[in-house]
Amino acid sequence: MLSNDVYVTTPTPEQKMAAQQLYLDILYEAELEGVLTESEMQAYMLAHGFWSIEEETELSTASTRIDALKEEMYSSYAAFKSTQVERLRRMLTKARTRAGELFRKRHNYDIYTCDGLATIHRLQYVLARTAVDIEGHAIVDMDDFYMRQLAEQYTLSKPSDEEIRQLSKSAIWQTIWHSSKGSTGVFGVPAVNFSDEQRNLISWSRLYDNINESMEPPEKTVLEDDDLLDGWLILQYKKREAEKQKGRSGGYGQRHGGAQEVFIPAETAEDARRIEGMNSFEGKITKRQRANLVKQYGRIEEQNMPDSRQEIMMEATKAFAERMKRR
Repeated sequence: MLSNDVYVTTPTPEQKMAAQQLYLDILYEAELEGVLTESEMQAYMLAHGFWSIEEETELSTASTRIDALKEEMYSSYAAFKSTQVERLRRMLTKARTRAGELFRKRHNYDIYTCDGLATIHRLQYVLARTAVDIEGHAIVDMDDFYMRQLAEQYTLSKPSDEEIRQLSKSAIWQTIWHSSKGSTGVFGVPAVNFSDEQRNLISWSRLYDNINESMEPPEKTVLEDDDLLDGWLILQYKKREAEKQKGRSGGYGQRHGGAQEVFIPAETAEDARRIEGMNSFEGKITKRQRANLVKQYGRIEEQNMPDSRQEIMMEATKAFAERMKRR
C-alpha cells in the first residue's frame, strides 16, 4: 500500500499523445525482441492446458447470452410476469459471474505479451506526470516498486462502468447536468480535456436524456433498473432494424389486434397494480360499473352490460344514418 495520499490528475492532450507514442514504440521493440503477441499467448495457453477451445467459445458468446437474458427479462416484465423476471435476474447474475471468471482466466498472462508490456509503460508514463500529493505538488523520485504500487492502486480505484452509470442517474448529478450542459459547462474544460470517467458520465447522461425524450419512454421502474432498461434498449434496436428491413417507419399494426378489452393475468399483487394503472379514467369507471352489476345480479352476458349496450345503440344509430343518406 502507498504510505501517503496520492491524487492523479487528468493528463493533458499532449501527455496523452506522448504516452500513445511510447506505447507504439514499446510495442514495436517488444515484437522485435520476440515477446509473445496476444494470439501467440493464446496458442501457448491452449497448448499447455491453461485455456481451452470450449472456454474460448463460452467467453466469446457470453455477451450475447447476457443480452438475450436482459431482453427476455424486460419482455417478462412487460408481460407482468414478476416471478419470471426474478428467475431471469438470478440467471443473469450467474452469467455475469461466469463471464468475469473466464475473462480473468483468459487475460491472466496479458502482462507477458507485447500489448500488455506496452500498456503498462503507457500507464506508468501518464502516472509519473500526473500524480500529485495532497497539496498538489508533483511526486518525484518514484522507483520501480513505488510505480508498480501506484499503477495497481490506480487501476483498482477506478470507478466501474456500473458505478458511473448509477452516478449519471443521481439527483445531485442530474441537477448539475441539466443546469449546465455542454462541453465546457459541466466540468469547466473543453471536451478534449475530459478524463475517461468524465466522458463516460456524459455519455450515460445523454443516453438517459434521449430515452426520456423518446415518443414512448419506459416507465420509471424500468429506468431505475439497469438490466430491464438494457432489455428495453435491445428491443427498441431490434424494432428499428425490423422497420428498416421492411422499408417503412411507423407502427407495427393495431395493438392486440384492435381489441377493445385485453385480459392480462397477473402473477403478483405488484403486477396487478401495474395492470390496473394501464386503464384509462373511462376504463376504470366501466370496470367499476361492471363489477357492481355482477355483484348485484350475478352472471350477466357481455351484450347486456351498460357500456356494451350503449356501444350497440351507437353502432345501430350510425348504420341507420348511413342508410338514410343513401336514399
